[in-house]
Amino acid sequence: MDTGRHKDKFDETNNKTLGGVMKKSIMIIALVVLTISLSTNLFAQNTKVSKFHPQYDKIEKSLLIGLKSDNFGLRMSSAFMLGEMESSKSVNDLVNILRTEEDEGAKVMAALSLVKIGTDRALFMVKRTIQFADSEKFSNRLDHIYKAHLHKDSKKQRNDVERLVAYLESQNDTQID
Repeated sequence: MDTGRHKDKFDETNNKTLGGVMKKSIMIIALVVLTISLSTNLFAQNTKVSKFHPQYDKIEKSLLIGLKSDNFGLRMSSAFMLGEMESSKSVNDLVNILRTEEDEGAKVMAALSLVKIGTDRALFMVKRTIQFADSEKFSNRLDHIYKAHLHKDSKKQRNDVERLVAYLESQNDTQID
């Protein structure tokens, strides 16, 4: 009888332990699924702020202040967003980061933003940095970013030309009829 009682206590304890493990496993799985779904929604959103946005000037001004912060993460987030906004006002500050920042990742972020902004000065500074970079690896990274920008522009130009040709052909067809 004693063995039966010990066995019942063992089964009871074992069931409680398994139940606790199951609850924890389900909770962890639920948290992972929730985290993935939330992060997917956050990253899927378009980060571009239109110049016609009613708060564009305020956003740009705040990001320009953030670009000069002592907080590295804030500077990099600001640099990224200013590139997304294609803020020509940020070119000088981004060039300064590209020239003076110690961290190579920060320089890459500045170069990426300058390429997105796409003004003549911004692109010139990225090209100069590629030519005179101390590290070949860093130079190759910037060159890749720059060439990707040129490829995107040439693809866009090809699409624009194709649309123009199609439009002219349609106009020509309607004039003949």
